[in-house]
Amino acid sequence: MKDGDKETAASPEQDWLLQTIVSTTNDTGAEIGITLLIGGTIVSGMAIGGKRYFEDFGKTFADSPVFTADQRKAMEGTYKEFGQKKYTGLPVAELRYVHLRNVIIVPGEGEEPLRLPLFRVRLASVDGFTIGNLDESRST
Repeated sequence: MKDGDKETAASPEQDWLLQTIVSTTNDTGAEIGITLLIGGTIVSGMAIGGKRYFEDFGKTFADSPVFTADQRKAMEGTYKEFGQKKYTGLPVAELRYVHLRNVIIVPGEGEEPLRLPLFRVRLASVDGFTIGNLDESRST
């Protein structure tokens, strides 16, 4: 492949195509249904950009009753600002994480699926993926 090809942009342990999908969510704000295979575990949800992830993370984290209203506001702003700075114009080759919202983690047989508001995983930890997320009504 030529140096300009996207396949050479990813490190050897990261899938260049998945990295490109992550780049699309970062650059456009699009949400893309995706299902990941991570160490034999199925993780499914909506891939979101890093900006959105950190904004939502800040709100979720700050929602704890241990924080005052002023602390919550400051914390939300800090995480949102971090996401804006880190993920604005980030080159594809520097992407290291997939960010998901509305996540379903499929456990072993006979166990209830785990539902999470947010999930972050290293690109290098993903063994495989497919476009499309699990239909919650069919995952139980």
